[in-house]
Amino acid sequence: MQHINSVLQSSQNQIATTKQCGNTSQKTQTLEAMTKTWRTLQAWKLVHSEVGSTEHLSWQAGLRDLSDDQLRNGLKQSRNFTGYFSLPAFRELCKNIDAQAIGLPDVKKAYIEACRAPSPKAKFNWSHPAVYHAGVATGWHELSCFAEDNIYPRFKTFYAEFCERVVKGESLDTPVQEALPQGVTVFLSPEENQGRMAALREATGL
Repeated sequence: MQHINSVLQSSQNQIATTKQCGNTSQKTQTLEAMTKTWRTLQAWKLVHSEVGSTEHLSWQAGLRDLSDDQLRNGLKQSRNFTGYFSLPAFRELCKNIDAQAIGLPDVKKAYIEACRAPSPKAKFNWSHPAVYHAGVATGWHELSCFAEDNIYPRFKTFYAEFCERVVKGESLDTPVQEALPQGVTVFLSPEENQGRMAALREATGL
């Protein structure tokens, strides 16, 4: 019995060590990506402090929740950045998904598609389910009635959220409406027929 307990304890310790190593590896990978990102931003004259500086460590802490793919996305969009470059600005670039790069229409085309789609919406041949879901979240009534200046920012926010979910591997499906039956046949009893005829004669005065 003591031997079995010893084996179980050893196994648990090994699992714990493996998990810890896996977490450390993932963390190290992200830190390496952050270092490469920082050096690239240095080369582009967007940041000026060295690796290990207070500014670099501040950025490292401010970007630790982002994936390596998001960091690469931010770098890609930083090359032609104009304006004041800062940590919040870079975070925004990292999370600003290039919809066309992942097979989705850009946000403006998606907005126009959502506004013009006929009813029933679920039956429309959407360019991507993300457009449909962004329309649902925004509200079909609002999309058809509100001015673009008022409703477009709302649609843009929801569309970005669904694009991000697609990037993370989530599969979005449009609901399928069940076809209505062509017709329903209801047979009335003789008593019900007589009652309806009496009501019809009374209503028409015949």
